[in-house]
Amino acid sequence: MCCGGCGSWRTTSHSWDWGRASSLPYLPRVRYGRSILAPARWRPTRALLDRRASFEDWTRAVQQWRQRWRVPGRICLRFGDQTLELGLDHPLHLRLLHHELGRRPRAVVEELPAADGAGAGWLSGPEGGHRSELIVPLLAAPAGSRPHPGVALLFAELSHRSDEFRAAAHAHLRAATAGLAGPQPTGLFAGPASLAYAARLARHHPGDYAGLLDSLDAWITDRLRSLLAAERQRLDAGRAGVQLNAFDVISGTTGLGRYLLLTPDRHRPLLADTLGHLVRLTRPADVNGRSLPGWWVPTVPGVGPQDPVGHANLGLAHGIGGPLALLALAWRTGVRVAGQREAVRTTVDHLLEWQNPDGLWPRVVGHGALLAGPSGRPGGDETICLVLRHAPPPPTPSTSPASPSTAPTGSSMPSTPC
Repeated sequence: MCCGGCGSWRTTSHSWDWGRASSLPYLPRVRYGRSILAPARWRPTRALLDRRASFEDWTRAVQQWRQRWRVPGRICLRFGDQTLELGLDHPLHLRLLHHELGRRPRAVVEELPAADGAGAGWLSGPEGGHRSELIVPLLAAPAGSRPHPGVALLFAELSHRSDEFRAAAHAHLRAATAGLAGPQPTGLFAGPASLAYAARLARHHPGDYAGLLDSLDAWITDRLRSLLAAERQRLDAGRAGVQLNAFDVISGTTGLGRYLLLTPDRHRPLLADTLGHLVRLTRPADVNGRSLPGWWVPTVPGVGPQDPVGHANLGLAHGIGGPLALLALAWRTGVRVAGQREAVRTTVDHLLEWQNPDGLWPRVVGHGALLAGPSGRPGGDETICLVLRHAPPPPTPSTSPASPSTAPTGSSMPSTPC
């Protein structure tokens, strides 16, 4: 899936394909072992999509539809990659379903896992296991390309629920180290940082992969300091315009900062410098006498959106959504710097200003649209991968950041130079 406006590189996300049967009013669940390949699905009837009916008549139509097709009380309304969990026995939820079907008549209804399955999911969290939806991209990879860190990350998460996955995670981590020779990409998406992220989450004991992580951390922190130094020099000189690969999640400071946040006390001064830089990016920049967001990106021919002058990216992978997420996560972890709270508020306000009437966002905002402001932009159906809503105030700082859970020591991978 392509996030945040990726220029000419695009892929399409595919789910289970029923072919001609997809138009049927009901389709059963498809499963293989413990994995649900496609949940049970219902299509709303014409009566449910009739906007002329009174709400009382519409509610009766819902009850008849539920009885006819045995629709459960708890459902998931899906439109594309957006989902909304609803309880059909709750009056307010029925109002919301009525509203959403009016906006999106092509939405479908899917089943939710049974309530008694809570805590039995594959992936673990502070409250135990939880259900998870896995989207696995299948792409034609260049010769020599090996996605071992990503596969290792999947098995690492599963290994915290079942030890049987530890060997698979370890094997992919070991294989990933073989690809570290030669020049490496800087960001979190590939290269040493992606390997370090997977290795750190694969640990079941503080000593696991210690040598490997020490080596990778030295490489990562060196590259991050270089990125921050170059950006500090640019900002101090008053040069507006940041490159996507200097600050985004995929290749820039935000992704590397997210890695450091896994162990906030290990490199706290550098993490604070990274957060401080992102705070600085949220402040307005002067571009030819006009005020633009500090994350405004000048156009690079053939790279990213080709607006004649430049753009502001609102996405998560390549835009301001990434720094916003890192600033918020750091705040909740108790890692805070001057101006961080104001930066979060400023960014959220900016995103809400650009929200379309349908509740979605443009992927990018071009230079001309930025100058015209939100009220002067045309409508559109482009979406970004990060949807924001107002959240409650962050919790008070914790005196000691949460430490990773420990388990009996497993076999450790030998240190590998980067």
